[in-house]
Amino acid sequence: MDAIASHLSEICTNDWFVVVKTSVKDSNALMVYEDGNGNEHARQQIPFTDLPLAEITLYACWDGEHWVIMLPSEY
Repeated sequence: MDAIASHLSEICTNDWFVVVKTSVKDSNALMVYEDGNGNEHARQQIPFTDLPLAEITLYACWDGEHWVIMLPSEY
């Protein structure tokens, strides 16, 4: 969540919607921030994680004042 929050404030996108895809392999993670149409805003390599999932996708939506991070089923 810290990585997502810091990147959302730095991306400076005009999009109100960002897809955050995280994939994990051998305790390394790759986080990719997209616009939902496959256009990449940013990516971050994380050298170590203990995230027990192989992958997870989260949605971030701007409510006009704050970013709200959700599971796809919550959107």
